[in-house]
Amino acid sequence: MKRLVVLHPPFYQVNYDFYHELGKLVDLDVFMFGDWPSENPAWKVRELYKPTEHSFRLRIFGKGCYPKSRIYSGCFLFELRRLRPDVVLTIAFAPYGLYAAMFQKLLGYRFYLLSNSNLESESRLSRLRRCYRSFLLSKCHKALSASPATTVYLKGLYPGLQVEEAWQTADVPYYLQQAECYAEDSQRGQLRRELATEIWQRRQGASEGPEQEPFVQDFCGSSVWLGVGRLIERKRWRWGLTLLRNYPQFRYVLVGKGEQESRLLAEAKQLGVEDRFHLLPFEPPEQLARYYNAADLLYFPPTGEPFGFVVAEALASGCPVLCSGHIGASALIKEGVNGWHGVEGPEDNGLLAPEQIEKILAALAVPNIRERCKAGIRSSTPYERVKRFCQIMGLD
Repeated sequence: MKRLVVLHPPFYQVNYDFYHELGKLVDLDVFMFGDWPSENPAWKVRELYKPTEHSFRLRIFGKGCYPKSRIYSGCFLFELRRLRPDVVLTIAFAPYGLYAAMFQKLLGYRFYLLSNSNLESESRLSRLRRCYRSFLLSKCHKALSASPATTVYLKGLYPGLQVEEAWQTADVPYYLQQAECYAEDSQRGQLRRELATEIWQRRQGASEGPEQEPFVQDFCGSSVWLGVGRLIERKRWRWGLTLLRNYPQFRYVLVGKGEQESRLLAEAKQLGVEDRFHLLPFEPPEQLARYYNAADLLYFPPTGEPFGFVVAEALASGCPVLCSGHIGASALIKEGVNGWHGVEGPEDNGLLAPEQIEKILAALAVPNIRERCKAGIRSSTPYERVKRFCQIMGLD
């Protein structure tokens, strides 16, 4: 069995499952620089990694989300010399990748780089950082791209680069399995009622009252558009508020937390749509699956997002998607079949043309649209993903 070492920033939860599957096919060591991701300090590696349950070995360099003393030091090279891997894969363009690239001939391994960046997500990159990335790519045996948008970006940095696509998708089998529990309209209708009840109780402090049932009925009769992600400026969630103002039949449910929470609530009140804008906190996958199955559409407006895992999660749940054509996951969307591109409005405010809204609403009423969403992503299993990784890096 060939040996692979992966140089990785702090894990998201989905990374543990992916590397567990990859570790069944190769002798796998992962060097993690830091012990929690900057976007979610609660995901502590020492609580999530189980050496007796996971099929890969994890070595942690430094503490926190960005331990500079470890990232810039090259201290891990001694471990590479000891392990003598066949391949070293660095995730993104962090400085430790440069050390690995420069020592590949001396230590006798092939160097690969994986990225999910694209032109929009890196639009503000300085000239110096572009030069650094171009140089790093010039030292790669091959680059792994997370989407077609990333392929375009990488080849723009270094035209002579060999690029292979290895798609990033979330825990698709899990969300497909959950969707089977809600295959009937009546089951999804019950989920919709439960979601409406949860929203009412959060607003009213768990008090039922005579107004709850009219609220639930109105909610269930609305077109429910769901957003999932951190509440930060670059996600552009405020665009959904513009839609609410122009389409009274919509309700906008946003699941997440972040610095923009109070601003979004204030803007909703200013626009007069606060009664149809509903904020919910982050939830574990089992609850997210219920939200995806209760919603009519995932509305995902960010244009500077490298990939967008939630797009794959929604599709696997049978939920159509409206997203920007600039993000990596937009390649999963077949226009009019399982979703739509083009969140960007002519005035950069997310306001879609009325004819486009009518087209979307008509398509959402088609009975088999949820099955089309699941069918298009059903083949994206963890095994197929890790097998693709091994093929690209010559580890099969």
